Amino acid sequence: MLELTTLIGSGRERDVFLHPGRDDRIIKIMKPEATVDRNAVESWFLARAKRPRGAVTIPALHGWVETDRGPGLVYQHIRDEGGTTSRSLTQLVNEGILEEKLLKAAFEMAIASLRENAFLIYDPRPDNILMMKADRAGGRRLVLVDGFGPNVVAPRAMVRMLVPPLARRKIDSVRARAHAEWYAS
Repeated sequence: MLELTTLIGSGRERDVFLHPGRDDRIIKIMKPEATVDRNAVESWFLARAKRPRGAVTIPALHGWVETDRGPGLVYQHIRDEGGTTSRSLTQLVNEGILEEKLLKAAFEMAIASLRENAFLIYDPRPDNILMMKADRAGGRRLVLVDGFGPNVVAPRAMVRMLVPPLARRKIDSVRARAHAEWYAS
C-alpha cells in the first residue's frame, strides 16, 4: 500500500498526489464527498476509447494502486521539459504568462482536436488543460488532464463512443456550455 504525502492538485471530486515511488506519475484519489466515481468512469472509458491525436492529448493511464487514502488511478505526470509540473491555462493567465485571447484560442484548438477525434469530454474548463513545454525550442503541447470521457457510464455514453457524429454533437454541446461559462468575456 502506498502512502501519499505530496498533494499537487485538488478538484471538486478528486485530489491529485505525486506518486511516492515514481516522480513521472501521479495518483488521483476520490474525495469522500464525490457523488460520481470519476476514477471508475475514466478507467472504463480509457479502456475502450481511441486516444486523441492532434493538438491536444491526454496523459497515459498506468492502472490502479492501493493507497492509504483508498484506491487510486495512476497517470503520467505532465511535466515541462525541465521537469517541473506543467501549469494549467488558468494558472498561466493568472500569472500573466498567457493572455485571455490566447486562452480562448488554446481552448478552441483543444476542442477542435477532440471533436475531430470524436473523443468524449464533459468538463473542458481551463483548469483541466495543461500547457506543457515540450522542448527547449519553445514547443508546447496541450494536455487535457481531467474532464474527459462521459460524465457517467450509461447506455447513451456507450452509443456516443460507437457513433462519432453523436460524440461530436455532445462535444459541440459541451463546448457551447463551456464557452458561455468560462470563455465568454
